[in-house]
Amino acid sequence: MEKRFRTGKGTGKWFEFGKISRFSIFSLILGINLFSITALSLFNYIVFHNNSKKTYLESFLSYNQKITDMAIHNIDQQIMQTIYNIPKLYFSQTRQNESVLKPQEEMIAGKAEETMELVYRLQSIQTSYPFIRSMDVYYENTGTVVTGFANVHFLAEKEEIHKYLPWYEEFAQQDKNLYFMPESSNTYPLQEPVLSYISRISQPRWQGNGIVMAVHLSTDVFSDYVDEKTGQLLVNAVDGRVLYESPISEEEMGNEITILSYTSPTTMLQYTYSMADSVLYADINIKNHVFLLNFLLSIVFNIALLMIVSYYSSYIYREKLVDLSQEAGVTIHPDNKSFDSSLKQLQEEILTLHDTANSSKDLRFQSAVRALLLNRKSEDACQAVQVLEAYLEYDSCRVWVIQKEEGALERYSVEQIQTHFSQIHSPSSQIPNQSSPLQKSSFMGETIPPYHVMLTTMEKGELVAVVNFKEEDDETILQEVHARFCSCLGNCLVTVGSLVKTEKDGIRKSYRSVCDAVKYRFIFWEQALLRYEDIQIGKRKDSGSHLKLFESMEKDINSENLLEFKLHLEMLTVSFKNGNYTIEYCHSTLRDLVTLIYQVMQHRNLDMWVMYGYDLREYYKRIQTLDQFEEWMNDVCEILLKNIRQKRRQVDEDGDIKTKLIQLIDENLENDISLDFLCDQFSMRPDVLSRVFKQVMGEGYTEYVKKQKMERAVQLMKENYNVKEIAQKLGYNSSQYFIKIFKETYGTTPYQYKKNGFAEKSEQ
Repeated sequence: MEKRFRTGKGTGKWFEFGKISRFSIFSLILGINLFSITALSLFNYIVFHNNSKKTYLESFLSYNQKITDMAIHNIDQQIMQTIYNIPKLYFSQTRQNESVLKPQEEMIAGKAEETMELVYRLQSIQTSYPFIRSMDVYYENTGTVVTGFANVHFLAEKEEIHKYLPWYEEFAQQDKNLYFMPESSNTYPLQEPVLSYISRISQPRWQGNGIVMAVHLSTDVFSDYVDEKTGQLLVNAVDGRVLYESPISEEEMGNEITILSYTSPTTMLQYTYSMADSVLYADINIKNHVFLLNFLLSIVFNIALLMIVSYYSSYIYREKLVDLSQEAGVTIHPDNKSFDSSLKQLQEEILTLHDTANSSKDLRFQSAVRALLLNRKSEDACQAVQVLEAYLEYDSCRVWVIQKEEGALERYSVEQIQTHFSQIHSPSSQIPNQSSPLQKSSFMGETIPPYHVMLTTMEKGELVAVVNFKEEDDETILQEVHARFCSCLGNCLVTVGSLVKTEKDGIRKSYRSVCDAVKYRFIFWEQALLRYEDIQIGKRKDSGSHLKLFESMEKDINSENLLEFKLHLEMLTVSFKNGNYTIEYCHSTLRDLVTLIYQVMQHRNLDMWVMYGYDLREYYKRIQTLDQFEEWMNDVCEILLKNIRQKRRQVDEDGDIKTKLIQLIDENLENDISLDFLCDQFSMRPDVLSRVFKQVMGEGYTEYVKKQKMERAVQLMKENYNVKEIAQKLGYNSSQYFIKIFKETYGTTPYQYKKNGFAEKSEQ
């Protein structure tokens, strides 16, 4: 029926459906694509961009926090902690610091040489730390003052101290040994802003008077670590005093700011760096604007490209459709120039062909046979009986399952095999209209009794046949049909169900019986023709006793007797073939055998995947026949015994290696024995020998050699060798290092060890 549409009310003008628009499909596809790309773009923008923006912002803030923390940490570690440690380095009681400690001990006024040594020592500090602008030292015992690294003053009166050390009075009032003084320009001899760190160095023998050291730090150095143009740096002491505060940038005036802070665990100084949000987020805002612009441009570009591609695709598809239709024998009418009209005409042709295919007798025939076997619905079974009525004229039936050689059905289709059987005895009205290349055969030169064969395929791909015949011809038909299947499909395994009366429930019963019989192909795989009656499922035992046999097989493995294991395994398979056991019991017993092998491997700490490359408990399920299982299990046991022997040899070899290692180390302990020396002796790489050494000795190479050397050292001490001689004999570079190692081992020095007595320490 042709569809038509009015163009307007009361016009009376009609247009045919095929001519309403040349680009109807194109317009529809384009509209859907435009809507999809718009919706997808909005979704991507709303979801992904917002999420990525949030994530990026968090990452950005985290990154800035890390960078600022790193910069401030560098200020604290490289500058503040450096000046914090100057008293420990240059004013500690060591020989090299005698020149800076001597003015505290005695007056050096008039002693030019000692004065110059003091100045040179302080100037070395100036050279080592260029960021220190000045350094003052006040020796309270002698009244000696050094300012600016090189200016030495000798105070005549206490009041003169304010002249040279204007910071001293404030420090003295604090009653502290460490003190940070805020940024100030009132520091002699400098007249510029500096941040001062003051420290008192004292010793009991100075009787309350100490050395007061002041380090004056130029705050310009902070700008090398943080940008003070775009942000403000604030340094606070532990008591809250502001030590340094850089100028506030113009961007921070009246704007929201972000504050990043850090507190030093060493100096206890608190650093704060603030930055205006307009500066901090400037790059993010620019990237957002660029992204939005690129996003809009990409949408416009995608829409334009989509329109071009859609139109071109529609044109190409229409031309391809016309060409393919002509090759298939379908001519597109010249009036159907649009893609829609051509597609509509082709659709009509396809529907016609589909109706023809649905009317195929072969497909209906196979579907009817399948419905009769499965009997899923009573209606389907009744319809199947009606379709196959001419093939069910005899009183008895058997259902066959034919397991084919791979590729057998590629030579002859199910329809061709069905035609071959149908040409023998089937009614002419039921013979499919196909010519078969298969040749007819007779049974032993005699006239073949009448029978019908109905073929179909099931879900697993096996070929299933329903054979209808007279009951008295059962044995003859069995041999005849089997011979014909072998001539068609080559060597194939045929399993035959129980003999039943010709009725739908009987046929389904025979199909269930043949499905049960197929399971026993695991045992009877050598029988080309296996009948349900031959198996005698009802008389088979569902239990048995193979425990003693399993115990013997386990003993065979433990005694590494592969021949006996194979003999017992053969006894097991023979008992399955001749013992009338159910297939379920056989599979259960074989599964227990596989579990036994697995438990043996676990008991001996053997890795199943290393030995076999697969899981035994899963792999055995793939085995199709009992003989294949026997062959596979023999291989499994052979590999298992091989690994057991190899592991035992490895244990023996480890014992030999341990003995040789102990001997080599003991013989060469007083030489400079090294891991490379042992590698040469055993022809192993260092990493391999280290791993083997720890495995066989129970500890690492370094720990073992260290312990042996200490024991040898005790023996040498008993022989009255001195510490220096013992260190040289045992390969130590210095006596001090040997003493350190000895003390770590025995908790005391060699001298004390010998003094307290060897016997006492040996008992400990």
